[in-house]
Amino acid sequence: MKEIAASLFIAVKPDRVWRELAAFRHYRKWNPFVTAFTPDEDAGLAVGAKVELVMHLAAADGQRQVDQAITARLTKVEPEHELRWEHGSWLPGLLDFEHWWRIAPGKGGLTFHHVLRISGLMSGTLNDDYFAMYRAGLTAMNAALKERVEALEANRPRLTVVPGGLANDNADGVVNPGPPKPGAGRRAAG
Repeated sequence: MKEIAASLFIAVKPDRVWRELAAFRHYRKWNPFVTAFTPDEDAGLAVGAKVELVMHLAAADGQRQVDQAITARLTKVEPEHELRWEHGSWLPGLLDFEHWWRIAPGKGGLTFHHVLRISGLMSGTLNDDYFAMYRAGLTAMNAALKERVEALEANRPRLTVVPGGLANDNADGVVNPGPPKPGAGRRAAG
């Protein structure tokens, strides 16, 4: 058995990362490793559902590149925490892959864990270049995810509480004074 793992800290809340991971149709825009992730339309993200994935593998020298299309089965779905799937060769136990993303909340953000476990009788025949391409893919995806969600978070309008309990969600920073108070603006007779 061989395990490849890459982790990094991301300074956002778990729901922000999960929202980006669950926006599958946008992967091609930002994800250099998993360029397509298509869940079964009927089953969606549910344990046992099938997903179609395309993973872009590239050698460190840039000379060899391949897009690997696979059909996998979801084995764990915990929103804002973990997404796990597995796939393998036509003969179970020959070459099996288990792949997962885990979000571990922490102070000031979270740690994003990205893991690929390869097992089976044929796993020992895979050369170091194969594992290096996967390691590079995991690392590249993690870095791109971090860059994307932290940039989105930095550009997100903030909600500010102002006196009287009203909120300002205006991007221009103008405070919303709220509805006029009864009698406001009238002069007292006198």
